[in-house]
Amino acid sequence: MKAGIAVAVALVGLMESGAAMADGIDLLADCSEAIRFQETRVSRDPSASSYCNGQVIGVMNTMYLLDEFLPKDMKTCFPPKLVNKQAVRIVVKHLQDNPTILHLPSSHLILGALHGAYPCKK
Repeated sequence: MKAGIAVAVALVGLMESGAAMADGIDLLADCSEAIRFQETRVSRDPSASSYCNGQVIGVMNTMYLLDEFLPKDMKTCFPPKLVNKQAVRIVVKHLQDNPTILHLPSSHLILGALHGAYPCKK
């Protein structure tokens, strides 16, 4: 159990180490732009869309890599064919539904959104 907690702490630390400490307000704006681009193929801010996609892919990949080391209650069971477009929409919905957490770092919010959407059945 202690090893699982240590891995979880390392996971969060690893995700924050390269990020510019963007928060949920920035993430919601950037990912909303990414969805706009998905739907229209027109982007007012390509860097925002790219930043969102990169953040979501980075957190998902980190979760995939470290998931086997986490305790069962902290594992995330992604569906076999989850694509980034879907993950971005999950993150945006989570942020829109939970405005009181927008002050948190973006990687924490992505992790929470994806884990909340795909918890492993006990």
